[in-house]
Amino acid sequence: MRIRINVHYHTVWGERLRLCIADGRSVDMNCASDGVWMAAFDVPSRTKSLEYRLELLSGDSVLRKEWGGGRHVPLDAEAKSVVIFDAWREMPSNRAFYTSMFSDVVFAHADSAVPRLHSGEIYVEVEAPTLRSGEVLGVSGSSAQLGEWNADRVRRMTHIESVRWGVVLDGVTIEGMTEYKFVILDDGGNIVRWETGDNRRLPAMDAYGDSVRIVTGARLRDDVVWRGAGVAVPVFSLRSEQSFGVGEFADLRLLADWCERCGQNVIQILPINDTTMTGTWQDSYPYNANSTFALHPLYIRSSEIGKLRDKKRQAEFDRLGRELNELPQVDYERVTAAKTEYLRLLYKDYAKKCFASREYKAFIDHNRSWLESYAVFSVLRDRFGSADFSTWGDYSTFDADACARFAKENAEDVGFYCFVQFHLDKQLRAVRDYAHSKGVVLKGDIPIGISRTSVDAWALPHLFIMNSSAGAPPDDFSATGQNWGFPIYNWEEMAKDDYAWWRARFTKWRSTSMPTVSTISSDFSASGRFRSMPSMRFSANSTRRCLTARTRYVPTESISTATVMSRTIIRPKMSFGSNTVISVDTSIRASLRSRPAGLPNCPIGRSVLSNDCTMISTIIGTTISGATSPNAVCRCSSNPRRCLHAARIWA
Repeated sequence: MRIRINVHYHTVWGERLRLCIADGRSVDMNCASDGVWMAAFDVPSRTKSLEYRLELLSGDSVLRKEWGGGRHVPLDAEAKSVVIFDAWREMPSNRAFYTSMFSDVVFAHADSAVPRLHSGEIYVEVEAPTLRSGEVLGVSGSSAQLGEWNADRVRRMTHIESVRWGVVLDGVTIEGMTEYKFVILDDGGNIVRWETGDNRRLPAMDAYGDSVRIVTGARLRDDVVWRGAGVAVPVFSLRSEQSFGVGEFADLRLLADWCERCGQNVIQILPINDTTMTGTWQDSYPYNANSTFALHPLYIRSSEIGKLRDKKRQAEFDRLGRELNELPQVDYERVTAAKTEYLRLLYKDYAKKCFASREYKAFIDHNRSWLESYAVFSVLRDRFGSADFSTWGDYSTFDADACARFAKENAEDVGFYCFVQFHLDKQLRAVRDYAHSKGVVLKGDIPIGISRTSVDAWALPHLFIMNSSAGAPPDDFSATGQNWGFPIYNWEEMAKDDYAWWRARFTKWRSTSMPTVSTISSDFSASGRFRSMPSMRFSANSTRRCLTARTRYVPTESISTATVMSRTIIRPKMSFGSNTVISVDTSIRASLRSRPAGLPNCPIGRSVLSNDCTMISTIIGTTISGATSPNAVCRCSSNPRRCLHAARIWA
């Protein structure tokens, strides 16, 4: 089969286009005229589709590649000649609508079979990412086949997949230069709106005889703005009657039902990674995970795994679940301990059947790169009573062979954590699919940093600079900046394997084979504003709470937004300067009054309450006031207006 491709793309002297075919071949294109590039090559007879992409070169150097993956073009298996009219694919301004969030859920359309082409036919395809559910695409034009611009004779197109729509025309009746436009219709075939811009024109087809002619590369010109609504909520707050004292993944189904009734499309959740370090409430902070891949066991619905064979114990856990569920606040420690005990009993009853299932084996194969090291890390954490791997003796330094041996020698304990992760993944995917059926997507939240006492830091220390700490520079929220305590990334080392760790991290959440969430975001959009600072060593059992404007709040209960705001420890009333006034939470205020000696000292050995410090000099009533003298100098800082240590109070 002979393939001829025509591409419209304007180049400058010395530049050329190259066609990269999915079978590994590359074909240099020739400039036929200004802005028109052509290539011809053969493919095996009876080929049903062609996949390719374009590159721009100067000499032997690739200057740029077109946006997106390779395009898929249907072919006539019986045809001897196929002519394709295409265009370079630039990144679209509305690229967000090309994501699966819209194409598969919010704007979902039922897929149809790829049209079967025959000699002499013309196939026209267009990308229409903004087409809403309940809308279909049509085409109208100057020829009889396209209705001669008659609104009652608009030709309906077929939804192929994702954002692709196509229509097959009889090439015999298409003569001369045919003009056309795409039209948005409702389900009843009524015109909703026409695409904007000038009329389009089909290329002259007369010279190609019985060849199959394909016109692709077009994008729908649709200026209608989409507005959507959603809800942001931490999973732990979604307790239902079926919960075990805390919100679980399964409870998201009820929220998806509510979103559907309200016309909302998005559920934004906080990070759901495993944060188990100490087994106490200190583990409840969702941005300090022990693994960037593992899900939190707290969110599993144990009853979906099965019932305990010991009916007496099952009844005990049923009663305990109801008791914990009736508490006004989440008892993090009791829930964690009870769920862990419950899961270990379920593991004894169901592990053998689970491990033999094809679904479990597929899960292991897909997640092998991180799962074994996470499970071994969890077992060692339990045995040593700490996630601080520097206290693990012979295991303090990760060794892949030693990890594999440990997993084999402790198969039952290691298998427990694999068992739990399998069911967490299974339950979350089921919830995601249910939400999708309601037209609702789950938007995940990926913490930007990793914990110093995580399996990532243990197994892949070369990817991080452990003697530095990530934070944020001073801004309107915090005059001294922030120290999050997370190690910073070793970007040079990460670049050596093309950022495999990052790609694996995103693939975990957006994989097409075993997906969990619909779309993802980072918890800090302004990631370029990170700063590095010397590391401060804290034990794994300690909790730091910086009493600055952006305070780390550790939620341990189901709470409202108003409650969160009322518990914020410090809220700025004005930008930091020589006369800073900051409101202080009443409980913190009482603590400051009663024991000022407990506040940290400046490096020169003077208390932050000393008049030598300009940032904080006195505590007056409900405020902390800055010294008013513009000439006062803090001897621990070169900046006469700001002591970089005084405003950071650790509790």
